Amino acid sequence: MLDPQKFYEVAMTFQVLVESGINEVDMCNGETFETGCGAPCCHGGWFEYASFPKARSIMGCHYFTAGSNSIAYVLGFDGASALEDWAIRNPNLWGNENGYVMFSNRRAFGKSPNAKLTLKDISNHWYEVADRVADAIHSEKQRAENE
Repeated sequence: MLDPQKFYEVAMTFQVLVESGINEVDMCNGETFETGCGAPCCHGGWFEYASFPKARSIMGCHYFTAGSNSIAYVLGFDGASALEDWAIRNPNLWGNENGYVMFSNRRAFGKSPNAKLTLKDISNHWYEVADRVADAIHSEKQRAENE
């Protein structure tokens, strides 16, 4: 069963980064990383960065997958692929039909391919997903009580 608190936890992880002054998704900021892919999958890398401070000095593009899996594990999924599959089956909870590309395309966060995507955008999206998951669970409980 999905736990909305875990979705809020993911959103808060990104919010902490934003509040610390980090908002660019492109991980090439000259201080922390040598990579500059600018891909939305960087949100997996940023999640890893925020969650595991000791890994910060050794992170690079290969850690984006680890971060993507970390997000999935926090949410109770068996990995990034399982999370993407959930988003495919639940576009009403994810918020659009593009959740399957959450680690590779801005469209997953409601952005056009050339639009700027920030960590604030990603945080806001995860908060909205958490709200929708909480509402769905509440509605399900209400239905069960009424039967």
